[in-house]
Amino acid sequence: MDFDQAKRIGDEGERLVAAELERIAPSHGLTVLHDLLLKVGPMTAQLDHVVVDRYGVLIIESKVRRGATIKGSDVQKQWTACYPGRRNTSFQNPLAQNREHENAVRQALKQAGRPINPDFVKSAVVFAEADLTQLELDSLARLRVVDISGVGGLIESRHDFAVNSGGLSDADVAALAGLFRGLDRSGDASVAEQHASYRGDKRSAAPNATRGTQSRNSSVADRLQRALAEMALRVLLVVVVVGAFWWLFVGPGQGWLFDYLTPGVSNDGQTASPSGTPAGPTVADAKAALLEIDPEKYAALASPDSPIVTSVPQGTTFTWEYVQASGSVAQVKTIALTLDASGQVVGASIE
Repeated sequence: MDFDQAKRIGDEGERLVAAELERIAPSHGLTVLHDLLLKVGPMTAQLDHVVVDRYGVLIIESKVRRGATIKGSDVQKQWTACYPGRRNTSFQNPLAQNREHENAVRQALKQAGRPINPDFVKSAVVFAEADLTQLELDSLARLRVVDISGVGGLIESRHDFAVNSGGLSDADVAALAGLFRGLDRSGDASVAEQHASYRGDKRSAAPNATRGTQSRNSSVADRLQRALAEMALRVLLVVVVVGAFWWLFVGPGQGWLFDYLTPGVSNDGQTASPSGTPAGPTVADAKAALLEIDPEKYAALASPDSPIVTSVPQGTTFTWEYVQASGSVAQVKTIALTLDASGQVVGASIE
């Protein structure tokens, strides 16, 4: 299944869940918002559905796995969609994904000057056209993972997993919903592009002109394009390394190299004044930032010293790839950090 087909299926699943939420909203006193894009510091978060009611905020992630039996547990990082007669596919545990979304919502509200008690922010997952009977979940998690027919029951069981007593007034609900509308950045092209870039949706972020006449549905063409791009990058890297070697040891860079290796001393033996001009972020800076943000992902890297380095308007992006295995299924994941000239993290995408 190619990217565009998967996106169409995902969009259809979101529409089905949205329609069911809108249908039951009046009878349950819900305010329902869809497809919100939040920006929290350098990070972004895409929320399929946000329900605001007297229990607070309920974040709902919609998933479409047509004809699949879903297998997984509360603690597994990856769940598996098992299709009859087809290859199984793995995907991130949506409960873990929702914990990240819960934290993003809390941080966004705090950033907006309206912090909220953590007990008032919860999440759930709604699957469309999938068998959930094989999931190994505890009693509370099972309340929060349902199919579309169980959306009404999910809302009715809010008091079982909301933790709080449901004391928000109608005015509180209206204020929260209005705040979320103000925080939504889905109409901001730069934020949408940042989210797509960090998430790895290169095809959705790139302009059509860069794709030329390639067929979106041709996986062979995609693999060839990636191979050529990697080859060009390696050739460019060789050229840059050779050029840098010549410039430093043969060309005019010898003086700069001497100054760098002997700070404070000029070529004629006199004390030189400090430069003070930042050289920009290094791989070491990026590794240190990643180790601080996510030590587990850092430990999974096979070559932490060899990220792909690219210049972006915000600064420099360092991208690593790592293999994540779950049973017999292995996936190639990416980690991207963007650092500004001073080495501060201004953007991150960790799969």
